[in-house]
Amino acid sequence: MNAPSPLPGRPRGILVVDDDPTIRLLIGSVLEDAGYTVFRASDGHEALACFDRETVDCIVSDVNMPQMSGFDLCAAVRARQAGRRVVILFLTGLNDYESIKRAYDVGADDFALKQSNPALLVERVRFLLRTQQMQDDLRSSEQRLTNAQRLANIGHWECDMNG
Repeated sequence: MNAPSPLPGRPRGILVVDDDPTIRLLIGSVLEDAGYTVFRASDGHEALACFDRETVDCIVSDVNMPQMSGFDLCAAVRARQAGRRVVILFLTGLNDYESIKRAYDVGADDFALKQSNPALLVERVRFLLRTQQMQDDLRSSEQRLTNAQRLANIGHWECDMNG
């Protein structure tokens, strides 16, 4: 089976965070086989240190971990400047409504069950990273337009028919 390739450009950094070394190895290996650069952490504190040190585009994290939960990790990452654009995917055994709601409330981009097919995980990560790239491109385009308008000394306005 040919592994799907990551998006064009530089290798994308994925941080896999799970207190179970077997799951960390399995998920990391599947993502490495797909062409991603994978960093591994066994808990939230180790993950934050790695996030601050490496170029990470996506975090795939368990929720239930000792010392720092995935929820707390997500909130800590989102509080950092670089954490505003990183994609966060919770991969966990929890599937109750409150856990899912809390995941999105703290800033997760997606939530999946650990029992998911590894090939589907790769596709889910590719989709999230593609979405992230489109958002980055849009922000860049908006910034270029703003700069061009400023240099040309022109502005723009919008009209809302609803008031």
